[in-house]
Amino acid sequence: MKSPRKTKKARKGFDEAAFVGKAATTAPDKAPASSRSKKPAPGRVRATFDLPADLHAALKVMAAQEGRSMRDVAVELLSKYTNRKLG
Repeated sequence: MKSPRKTKKARKGFDEAAFVGKAATTAPDKAPASSRSKKPAPGRVRATFDLPADLHAALKVMAAQEGRSMRDVAVELLSKYTNRKLG
C-alpha cells in the first residue's frame, strides 16, 4: 500500500534570506545531469561565467520579485549594453 503523498505548505511570504542562501550554497558541479547536458535552443549559445556572489544574489532576488528569470534579465541587459534588439 502506498503512503499518502506529502504536499508542500503554501508560502505566505517571500523569504529573501532563505532564497538567497540556496543560491550561495549551490555549487555548479552539483547540478543535475539533465541541466548540464541540455543543449541551447537553435540560434542560441550557452554562456558560462563567474559573478561576484553578492551580485548573483541581488540579481536572483530582483528577478524573482519581478517574476522573471535571471536569464531573461541578463539577456535584456546584455542586449542594451551591445545596442542590439532582443530576440
